[in-house]
Amino acid sequence: ASESPTTPTPTTTPPTTTIEQTVIGSVQLSWTVGLCFGAVLFGFSEQLIRAMIGRSDPAVVAAATRYVRIRSLGMPAAAMMGTAQSACLGLKDAKSPLYVLLMAAVANFFGDILLVGNSNAWIGGAAGAALATVFSQYVSVVLFAQWLCRPKRKPKTKSISTNQQTAKSQFPENNVLSNTDKAGRSSVVALLPRRTTRSLSWIQQRLARRRGAPKVPEARGFLSGEGSQHQFLNLPSRDIVRSFAEYIVPVTTTQLGRVAGYVTMSHVISSSLGLHAMAAQQVIVSLFYNFCTIADSLSLTAQSFVPGLAEQPPSRQRARALQQTMTNLFRVGSIFSVILIAAVSNMPTIARLSTSDTNVLALVAKVTPYVVGTLSVHCFVTAFEGLLLGRKDLAFVGNMYLAWFFVVPYFLLRVKKAALSGSHAVGLTSVWFIFMVYQLQRCATWSLRALVLQRRTNREADQLHDGSS
Repeated sequence: ASESPTTPTPTTTPPTTTIEQTVIGSVQLSWTVGLCFGAVLFGFSEQLIRAMIGRSDPAVVAAATRYVRIRSLGMPAAAMMGTAQSACLGLKDAKSPLYVLLMAAVANFFGDILLVGNSNAWIGGAAGAALATVFSQYVSVVLFAQWLCRPKRKPKTKSISTNQQTAKSQFPENNVLSNTDKAGRSSVVALLPRRTTRSLSWIQQRLARRRGAPKVPEARGFLSGEGSQHQFLNLPSRDIVRSFAEYIVPVTTTQLGRVAGYVTMSHVISSSLGLHAMAAQQVIVSLFYNFCTIADSLSLTAQSFVPGLAEQPPSRQRARALQQTMTNLFRVGSIFSVILIAAVSNMPTIARLSTSDTNVLALVAKVTPYVVGTLSVHCFVTAFEGLLLGRKDLAFVGNMYLAWFFVVPYFLLRVKKAALSGSHAVGLTSVWFIFMVYQLQRCATWSLRALVLQRRTNREADQLHDGSS
C-alpha cells in the first residue's frame, strides 16, 4: 500500500470488445482476483503472522490475526477501487477519484469514531479501525459504480422567447451592437475611449479562447449505456482474461519484488530488534506511507498520459512530446522532493504526537536521516517507473524487481542474524540504511532506463526523417 498501483490496463482491446466493455471487464477481473486473495489471506493469516513475528506470544498473534482477517474481507473492494481509479485516470479524469476517495475518507473517519472506542475485541480497538477501513472501501466501490453508470445530466441551454425573436427580426436597428462603423466596430464601442475598447477586445479574446477550449474530461456516466451496476460482480469474459494474460508475469514479479522488501523489514525488526524498535518502526512507517502518497501521484500521472504518446507512429513530434513529458516529470519531481525533505526532516517532532516514550523518540531521531535519504528520491522513482510502465517496458521492470526480490531480503536477513548473535553494531538504522540504498538503486536504474528508451526513440525518429527526406 506504500506505492501507487501499477497494474496497466490494456490499450489494445480485443476485436469483439469496446473500451466500455474493457473497463467493465477490468473491474470484474479485479473483483475475482481480490476475492481469491482475500480468501487465502483469511484462511492462512495466523500462519503468515507467526512466520513474520517470529515469536509465539498468544495475545499478539490473536490480535494481529483478528486484524488481518477483518482487512482481508475488504480485499475485493480494494482491488475494485484501485481498478476504477485507474480507469478514471486512463480517461484523463483526475477529479472523479478525488471526489469518491474524499467521501470514502469521511466514511472511514466516522467509522473510526463509532467503533474504535468499543470494548468488544472484534468491534473496538484495532479491529474497529480495520472494520471502518473495510466499510470505507465498499463505500468507495458503490460510489465509483454510481459515478460511472449514472447518466450524465443534460446541460441547460438558454432559450430565447418568441417575443424576443420577433423583436429582433422586426427591429434589427435596435440591436446597436450589431451596427458597425467603417473600422468594423459597433456603434456603441466606437464612442468609447481607446483604452476601454482595448480592454473589451482583450475580454472578447479570452472568452473566445475559453469557448473554444476543449472540455475537461469526466468519467461520470461513461458506462451509463452498458447495463446495470450489478454486472461488476459477474465473472470476466474470456476475451478480457486473454487481453490481461500478457501482464500477469511482469506485474506479479513487480509486486512481489516490492512487497518483499517491506515484509522482510517487518520480519527482521519484529523478530530480532526488540520492542522499542518495533514501536519506533510503527511510528516511522505510518509517517512514511503518508509521505509516499505525495510522490505516488507522479506514477499515476505518467501511466495515464504516456501510453497515448508512446503508441503514436514514430516521428520527431512524438519524440519531442515524450522528451517534454519526461522533463516535466523531472521538474515536478524536484519540487515534490524539496517538499518531502522539508516535511520528513521534522519527523522527530511529528512523532511526539504518536508517542511520549523517550527511547522510541530517540530511535525515530536516529532513523530520520535515512528516511530523508529514502524519500528524497522517491518522487523520481515513482515518476520514472510510471513512465516505463506507460511505455510498456514491463519485462525490464519485472526482471529488476525479480532480482531485488532476492537481493534486498538477503541483506536484511543478515541484520537479523547479527542481532540474534548478540551484536550491538546493528539496529533499526541498519535496516533503513539498506532500504535507502535499495531506493537509490531503484532511482538510478529507472532514470538510466528512461534515458536509454528516449535516446532510442530520438534515433528512430531521426532515421525515419532522414529516410523520408
